[in-house]
Amino acid sequence: MGSRILRPPEVVEEIGVSKASLYRWIRSGRFPPPIKLGPRRVGWRREDVDAWIAGRPNKGSVDEDEALHEPPLP
Repeated sequence: MGSRILRPPEVVEEIGVSKASLYRWIRSGRFPPPIKLGPRRVGWRREDVDAWIAGRPNKGSVDEDEALHEPPLP
């Protein structure tokens, strides 16, 4: 059995960003490129999207650079 293919609306829903943001992330290398399914159809392998999500930092984690630039507490 082959891999499940996610179409753009499913990927957008899964990762919680707009379609414009999704394609901006692809152009900048922040998200895996889609596979071509036909002349005007693309999709992503389910496992590629899952791997990308698994590689994201935890919601509560703070990037060191962000922590250095936080305003001081009152």
